[in-house]
Amino acid sequence: METTSEQAKRFDEELSPARLVPPLGWLGISVLSWAGVIDESLPFLLSLVLPPLMWQPLWEMVRRVASRWRRALLVAGVTLAVNFLIVGQVYQSVVVPLIGRVWSLESVSSAQDQLSSQVSESPVFAVAVCLLGPIVEELVFRYAVLRSLLNISGLLGQVVSAALFALFHIGPELLAGDYCQLIPGAGYFASGLCYGLCYTKTGNLGAPLLAHILNNTLSVVWIMS
Repeated sequence: METTSEQAKRFDEELSPARLVPPLGWLGISVLSWAGVIDESLPFLLSLVLPPLMWQPLWEMVRRVASRWRRALLVAGVTLAVNFLIVGQVYQSVVVPLIGRVWSLESVSSAQDQLSSQVSESPVFAVAVCLLGPIVEELVFRYAVLRSLLNISGLLGQVVSAALFALFHIGPELLAGDYCQLIPGAGYFASGLCYGLCYTKTGNLGAPLLAHILNNTLSVVWIMS
């Protein structure tokens, strides 16, 4: 079995502390916005700045996709299939609303309807969900969090990065006391694990990023159709 140090060596460039500052800083600011300490629009504005600040790992991603595209596409395809079909269409679209209706949990059963209305009313929101969101989230949760924990423990890195990914999607509701959101949160955790495994199996941020963009795009098209 591959050791964590061998797994970490699969990645070409060094993960310097300076490269961790922008994505982890963005995550910290997002948490402060949930708590109402700073304006809630600030994380979105910083999301526009984060990709240019992280151009080096993004360029490394492009270079590695070009050199090892077959493996990247294969793993990304499997990840997309699991996320979109099982996590998205079965769990989030069928199981979660069913649980909400059976247990009369209105905030859970209406989550899909809320997302549908947001996407339909705002083209900017749809673009953010399909493109900007996946780029920022992969830089933060896979590149910064998961990658930095690989030398400690591969399992720890996967669990922590997936848990933070899930909390990012349901954090504001949890802080407001809506613990029912832990039910759809389990789906986000599963998605985080899928993207994390995709990253570590390829050593290429482009693979989970491609799967993430396609998954969100297909989800938006499905919602709007």
